[in-house]
Amino acid sequence: MPTRYARIAVSADPELAAALESVAPLVGKQAKARTVRDLAIRGAEALLEQEERRREAIEEMIAGSESPRLPRGTGKSSVASRS
Repeated sequence: MPTRYARIAVSADPELAAALESVAPLVGKQAKARTVRDLAIRGAEALLEQEERRREAIEEMIAGSESPRLPRGTGKSSVASRS
């Protein structure tokens, strides 16, 4: 079918064939090229969401590490010795 967009050749290797077969009951009867396209878009979105969650987790850890703490070496024994 003619299109104004560039095409991408994808080899139907055993891994891709197995992946397409595994999702066939979920996607119904649509062209394999359409399934590959849809899965590529959903996979890209999932990767971006995963990266955003990872960055947020790192920022939360950094924010938590910036909270005030007692200097190293101060514990019950050093606090008790000050009394």
